[in-house]
Amino acid sequence: MAIQRATIKGRISSVIETRSVFTADVEPIGGDTSQVLWEAYLTNIIVPLQPLLSVVWTAYEYEITIPAAGHWEPFAVESFVVGGAASGDALPNAVAAVLIGKASGLRHVGRKFFSPLAESQTVGNSFVSGAASALATALAAYLTVETGIGGGTLTPGVVDSTGNFHAFVGGFVSSIVGSIRRRKPGIGI
Repeated sequence: MAIQRATIKGRISSVIETRSVFTADVEPIGGDTSQVLWEAYLTNIIVPLQPLLSVVWTAYEYEITIPAAGHWEPFAVESFVVGGAASGDALPNAVAAVLIGKASGLRHVGRKFFSPLAESQTVGNSFVSGAASALATALAAYLTVETGIGGGTLTPGVVDSTGNFHAFVGGFVSSIVGSIRRRKPGIGI
């Protein structure tokens, strides 16, 4: 097994770069490559969220990285063209749907933020009822082991500060919208 990260790279209105980083323990066997397993896993998460995301967001690729000597080195870059499907006004870019994955141990939590949300999918600070079902489906995909047709597996989780991998054992999603803290203003990552 090998710890890997996949980063979905996207754009909001063709201007603001977005990044969503996923970590997993990947075992590519029986013809299931890392790329095949990541593609299935990421698709299972994004597809249920598409009706909640504004059409102004589009992903264009994902990059797989592997740990080497204390940092993450590129392993592969794959095309990944998906986008939001909700028309109408988008909420501000920092307003997001949040998926929380919990692994065993203290402070072993993975958070995924997805934006820009369509205004039509919220009322006040909460999601509409149909959106809650989509979020639950995406959360299940985020937490669940992906098994390929050849028997390869992708086990999602988090890596702690010492480099140890912790698989998800549960998680939750809130019916209240979240907020992304931007680290690089104007860049979106």
